Amino acid sequence: SERVGRIYEKGLYRGGTQNPQTFIARASTQLRSLKLSDSEVKVITAVAENEGNLDAINTWDNSFLSFGIFQWTAGAENSPGELGALLELLKRQAPTVFQHYFGQFGLDVQPQEGSDTGWITLNGQRLMSTAQKSILRQPIWAYRFAIAGTDTVVQSVQILHAINRLDRFYFSPQRDLQNVALSRLFTSEFGVALLLDNHVNRPGYVVSCVAEALKQQNMSASQLANGTEADEQRVINSYLVIRQTYGKYPMTDALERGNRARQRVTQGLLSSRRNSFVSNRSSR
Repeated sequence: SERVGRIYEKGLYRGGTQNPQTFIARASTQLRSLKLSDSEVKVITAVAENEGNLDAINTWDNSFLSFGIFQWTAGAENSPGELGALLELLKRQAPTVFQHYFGQFGLDVQPQEGSDTGWITLNGQRLMSTAQKSILRQPIWAYRFAIAGTDTVVQSVQILHAINRLDRFYFSPQRDLQNVALSRLFTSEFGVALLLDNHVNRPGYVVSCVAEALKQQNMSASQLANGTEADEQRVINSYLVIRQTYGKYPMTDALERGNRARQRVTQGLLSSRRNSFVSNRSSR
């Protein structure tokens, strides 16, 4: 029998057994079939080191059910959640797998167009209120998601969804950065891994922290966009210090997370060279 997790407060917690780095190391063919570049896989591997396992579950907090490496949630009361978007991607990429783990039990999704969230539905009813979403705290749903998290197809879709998160903010012009996109500022695999790591933990702080780092280095966004590797590294060094204390609720374990990414550079697992990050988003 499979132990689902530990009882905690209103639900349960499962740390999981499916390590993302182990999966990524042995699933290169599967990830390439999803059109992920080597750079993207390296970045996700670095960020995953700070996050959860592929079959991690939490049904005790105010978002009712969280799942996977980035702990995508069903959303707090009256809000859609990122878990809905992950399930929608799974349904699109592998409909039979989605049906096997979720569809046959009445679970479905309603995506929010142009959004990284979606509504979960059960037997045709959209789960919106606390009473409706509380159904997801039932151990049977934790069990179904835990088992799904051991499936290599579900695991590879999690990796793809993690990169989709980067695609949504990294390439967009930012008003607070003179309408320059982050993709023109931090162009190394190291820099991209740090941005995504920050975004997973404190999405609202990323652009402000980069803007503050540029200010400290007396550099404009357009100067860095046309700058050297040394310029990028100087801004990254400032950014790493700023994000440790930035905002009302600073990034969790920011120093340790930054050190782990830097260690991967030392080990040759992540490049700090300018323009070393290669995105495959145009071919997906």
